[in-house]
Amino acid sequence: MDYIYHYTSVESLLGLLHDPTEEEKKVTEANHDDPDYAYYLDFHASDLNLMNDKNENRLLKAISNEDLGELNSIMEYVKRIEGLAYCVSFCTEFDYIPMWKLYAAVNPICMKFKISGLEDSTQKINHDVFVETYMQECVYKSQEEFKQLVAECRQELIKSLKEPKALFAEISEIIHTSAFLKLDNFKYEQEYRLAAFVNKPVLSTRGKYGISLYQPIKNSTQVS
Repeated sequence: MDYIYHYTSVESLLGLLHDPTEEEKKVTEANHDDPDYAYYLDFHASDLNLMNDKNENRLLKAISNEDLGELNSIMEYVKRIEGLAYCVSFCTEFDYIPMWKLYAAVNPICMKFKISGLEDSTQKINHDVFVETYMQECVYKSQEEFKQLVAECRQELIKSLKEPKALFAEISEIIHTSAFLKLDNFKYEQEYRLAAFVNKPVLSTRGKYGISLYQPIKNSTQVS
């Protein structure tokens, strides 16, 4: 798989185009081979906890809701350090009917992104905004598989309790895994996701489902 796709409308695409400031234009003129800071797409990454699927971030929620004693307060501390997850969704399938129907029913358009270098370029251009960005395919699990994963994570957390570094790493892994984990009834979406972890004030906008919380994510990778 070399490419991923973002389905949207022409109107939404026009809203993604960044209009460079005069200062950005000056920087670009001085660095002809590096236009990243003037010409880019400006995605609105949605708060992971407020996306269409109410079960998003389910692994982290399940672990956080368990009575783990002193582990609960440690988990809250690590979550603040790691930041909240904001996501942009792509699809691994081109010309895919479910995505046309869900996200591009009117004035449709499908943007094609080359995966190679996309994560690095996104991290680079957003270097002063995010704690970290990750890109990968979503992992789909059945209810039983999910329950088993929760049990395994709980055991690993308890095992790591006496080793602070290992515990921090284990909680971080749960946070990142949770951002890409979905139940298998959503497998038809074939989702490839960009997740940005942010610990700065959230922005809001009015969308078709009401008020939504988001973070802007710059993307300068070539699009076709």
